[in-house]
Amino acid sequence: MAQNAEASETIAGLIAEFLTARGIDRVFGLCGGHIMPIWDRVARAGIRIIDVRDERAAAHMAHAHAELTGNTAVVLATAGPGVTNAITGIVNADVARAPIVVISGVPPCPQEQMGALQDLVHTDLLRSITRYTRTVREAAHVVPALDEAFARAGGEGNLPGPAYIDFPTDLLRERLARH
Repeated sequence: MAQNAEASETIAGLIAEFLTARGIDRVFGLCGGHIMPIWDRVARAGIRIIDVRDERAAAHMAHAHAELTGNTAVVLATAGPGVTNAITGIVNADVARAPIVVISGVPPCPQEQMGALQDLVHTDLLRSITRYTRTVREAAHVVPALDEAFARAGGEGNLPGPAYIDFPTDLLRERLARH
């Protein structure tokens, strides 16, 4: 129990806690700096990480997992090239109406659109091939945005298909204010 309490002390831990509560037992991805806080907390939460050599494979594997299990699958992709590598798999999931949620990171808020490493507006690229696309910049919006991403991926309000959500790395490391 202490491990779970420790894991959920940050926003990244809250995301891992959310995934666990949703019954996510594995994620597909390739580790990268912008998602390292989530990667670490997911591993600590006991969620199996299917580590791939390329994010395309992660998206295709999540798609297959969703179709085989009937459950929403999760992809972790780092910023910039990680997300762009995943696009082919996301498009396939879109066409096949496979419920996947792609989670990524972006540079810290103060560095946004200032030329930071792998700084790219992913939401602009993914809006037309996902059911939901959002960058979450505030702690209070994390769980509602994740809920919405999973609902939309599952077909709420439309056909099932991919949803995309990303978080600035400074938000992922932010400590939770728990009472």
